[in-house]
Amino acid sequence: MAEYAVVTVGDYLAKQPDALSLEASALPGMGMTGLAVVEAGEFESGEKVLVIGAGGSLGSVVVPMPTGRVEVIATAAGEDGNYVRMLGAGSSIDYLAADVTVESLCRHPGGVDTIINLALRGEPLIGAGRAIRPGGRLLSTTSGTPEQSEFGREDLSVTVVYRRAEGPEPHIPRHRRPPARRHAARSGR
Repeated sequence: MAEYAVVTVGDYLAKQPDALSLEASALPGMGMTGLAVVEAGEFESGEKVLVIGAGGSLGSVVVPMPTGRVEVIATAAGEDGNYVRMLGAGSSIDYLAADVTVESLCRHPGGVDTIINLALRGEPLIGAGRAIRPGGRLLSTTSGTPEQSEFGREDLSVTVVYRRAEGPEPHIPRHRRPPARRHAARSGR
């Protein structure tokens, strides 16, 4: 990986304010991305949502947002399981000690309603997709998210979500199949 790169300030990059440290200037981006993912999920009460990568910085923003409405199952390494449960996850899966897909299906044999992916790419994400119930959704923030056809499931909605550096609306570049359930209260979105 390169130590330096030349980029242009634009949709996906903003100048760091002089008054903020590098770490502090990253917080708004994480918050905006987390909010975009949760808004794209349009979660309904009682849904089961598996958050892959919940122990990371973006996970610390995403996990608490839908709690109370949905059951959050979070992946985290070892003792980070305590951390994600403190954030509001109902349960956690130690991805170093168990196969997340197998464990998720043991806990929820019919599958989860949605996976929020904050970490996986390619084949590992396709494998994790087996834990999603028929007609369910995958929301991903990672580059390298496979195309919907690569999952081998016509019933699966795959959405890649990220926030632009400016503007209030999330940019959702790929959305295959609308979510199976839409309600009149949400049709104005």
